[in-house]
Amino acid sequence: MRKTVGSSIGIYLSCGNCGADKVPIPDKAADDTPIVCPACDGQLATWGTAKSIVIEKATEEGLKAIKDKIKDTFSGDNRPQVD
Repeated sequence: MRKTVGSSIGIYLSCGNCGADKVPIPDKAADDTPIVCPACDGQLATWGTAKSIVIEKATEEGLKAIKDKIKDTFSGDNRPQVD
């Protein structure tokens, strides 16, 4: 199952115990809801903790994407001409 934030970001969690990917996030999860791997029944974290990690990672990746776009925009033949 995929939990969608806004309309374009899918969040998938992986299990650190067994390596299962796409561990589901329960619908209507509260911050204290445990995220449990369906393959090994291991608890990954609470939704509150997982959400904090996801936000941090998304912020880091978003900033990197913006920096890369700016670098591409102003490099080589893409550099704006100054008259």
